[in-house]
Amino acid sequence: DKAPLTADKLEVCLRTARDLDKTGVALDEQMSDIQRTTAEAMFLQYQNNMQLPSLDSADDQAKTDLGLRMARHDDLSQRLKSEYAAYQKRQSEYEAAVAAFEHDCAGNFGRADLEAAKSKLQMK
Repeated sequence: DKAPLTADKLEVCLRTARDLDKTGVALDEQMSDIQRTTAEAMFLQYQNNMQLPSLDSADDQAKTDLGLRMARHDDLSQRLKSEYAAYQKRQSEYEAAVAAFEHDCAGNFGRADLEAAKSKLQMK
């Protein structure tokens, strides 16, 4: 059995929980951005693949448009590689922080200690 959490330890745990919540939301937003970028890249790839068979008979504007789409697709692909790697690193760090929080902040506490910690942190 773990010792009960003191008011000071409870304050640290509440602060950590608040930070973890913010980080979790930021990770969700980062994944949404990655998904939007992936969707755009997939759409461009589809358009490019559809136009390639008829490229010989395409006019100059169509060829220019294809070139622009291909360049945009390449840019998105490079961006995705770096953004997803950064996301994975941040997600891994977050998971480790959650595990540490669960370990460090597991335990009983008194209502008075909880109210004192929440008051100090100006939490409801």
